[in-house]
Amino acid sequence: YTVTMCLSLQASMGSATGTKAISGDTFISNNRTVQVMGIRCPAPKTKEGLAAKRITNTYLNGKTVGCAIKRTRDGSLVGDCKLRGNNGRTLSEVLLATGLCWSTNDAKI
Repeated sequence: YTVTMCLSLQASMGSATGTKAISGDTFISNNRTVQVMGIRCPAPKTKEGLAAKRITNTYLNGKTVGCAIKRTRDGSLVGDCKLRGNNGRTLSEVLLATGLCWSTNDAKI
């Protein structure tokens, strides 16, 4: 059983529903925690992890971003986001291209 939803994020960091990264591969939007599908990044306590977190925050905030999200069997949310006008590159593709994060065997949405 999976539920697929789409979010359109127009970040407003001053509001309670703002979007922010808690690590390179995890963000909170509208009080929901979402794991970026298909990648893992170092812990944000490390230099590389902090850099990945900053990239995710930069990608998600202050822009119009569409996200395809699904709920897994255990109730967690996984998905990926695409920034309008970013040559079609998703958040996971941007993070992989930095070399800071690595691919997992997760299926794409």
